[in-house]
Amino acid sequence: MEINKQIRKQIISDLEKALIDSEGQPLIAAYFSGRGEPVTASDDGETGYLEVPAISVYLLDGESTGQDFDEEEWSSVLAVEIMDLATNQLDDDLDTFSEKVLDVIDRHYTANGLLSLCNRSGFSYVREEGAPWGSSVLTFTIEYTEEV
Repeated sequence: MEINKQIRKQIISDLEKALIDSEGQPLIAAYFSGRGEPVTASDDGETGYLEVPAISVYLLDGESTGQDFDEEEWSSVLAVEIMDLATNQLDDDLDTFSEKVLDVIDRHYTANGLLSLCNRSGFSYVREEGAPWGSSVLTFTIEYTEEV
């Protein structure tokens, strides 16, 4: 599933280039190819937190929509999860980052030619009991072709 890895890598690259402040500094501290959480455990068992905000890019529910001799067509759900520390204005902060992501992944987004379709399909807010962060997940229906 090399194509999935290429798609995630390209999306992260596009987001890294676009999500910067007016001085060219990154707005996002960490990116994950696949599902990730801003938590790390040290050798002594202590839990620490990576810098946030962070973004995970992952694919869900992939299914083949057709195959011929040279290629297979896929339909999948692209998820872009934005994580930030839980504050009294968490939803507002997540909404601000979400708008910036949507400026990059718009209705004409092709991930440098890897996607033939990318339609926004939904969003959700995620909160884990006791976790010091929350997230918003933007979802997109995507289609792409993989050479076989």
